[in-house]
Amino acid sequence: MGAGNMVAQPLIPLWLIFLLTAGIAFLSMELGFALGQRRRRREEGDVHEESRAASGALLGFLAFVLAISFGNQASRFDDYRSLGVEEANAIQKAWLDAEWVPSPHRETFRAGLEKYVDQRIEMLRADAFEDLLQRSNQLHEQLWNDLKTAVRETGLNKPLEQLSGSLVQVRMLHNERVAVGLIERMHPVAWMTLVTLMVLSMGSMGYSAGIAGSRRTGIRIVVALSFSILVTIVADLNRPETGRISVDQQPLEVVRARMISEP
Repeated sequence: MGAGNMVAQPLIPLWLIFLLTAGIAFLSMELGFALGQRRRRREEGDVHEESRAASGALLGFLAFVLAISFGNQASRFDDYRSLGVEEANAIQKAWLDAEWVPSPHRETFRAGLEKYVDQRIEMLRADAFEDLLQRSNQLHEQLWNDLKTAVRETGLNKPLEQLSGSLVQVRMLHNERVAVGLIERMHPVAWMTLVTLMVLSMGSMGYSAGIAGSRRTGIRIVVALSFSILVTIVADLNRPETGRISVDQQPLEVVRARMISEP
């Protein structure tokens, strides 16, 4: 049940993603515009209709791929949020199950669960995310070792059996949440496909404008910024633990408050 290898890979800051995406989009349009002007000077006749059709098709395809990417990441974000609620409920159940475990093991289990909840809440508030994740994994091992010690000393009774099931559930939900939040991110190939489509679409838009002899820089800037904002939002949803659009830790905070009020 270990999740020790589930660590986050280095991520590009969101502000840098926005600037890079906007820069690539605008440069692609400028390059396409220059190529379009060159062809316009070289060839006679109306070649604008052909380029405009190709530009429209590529822009439509890019919008379609962006919509799919956004939908997939939004759905994954919702799954991650739901798992957070389930994890909080499982921790609450383990806390209640520990009530029936004889002392001093009851106090040991509850102290471990309190520390675990504190670390889970702290994960969204700290930069050392991987270190906190590793410490959470260590706490899972500690709780399980405490359970084995209690079984050796008192035998496997009904309270310990219920508590063991609750601890297994907490561990499984933790692993699943880490997998959804860190492992099942958008694949690099998908990112490369998205960037390639954006370069081709923006380039074809500039190319069409170059052939038509229409240099509307303001419109191209607006288009570049619009697509850059969408790509940045997709990237933000792709990191639900550490992004600007992050999952609220309120379910865990409610559990922690109940732990304090019900010693």
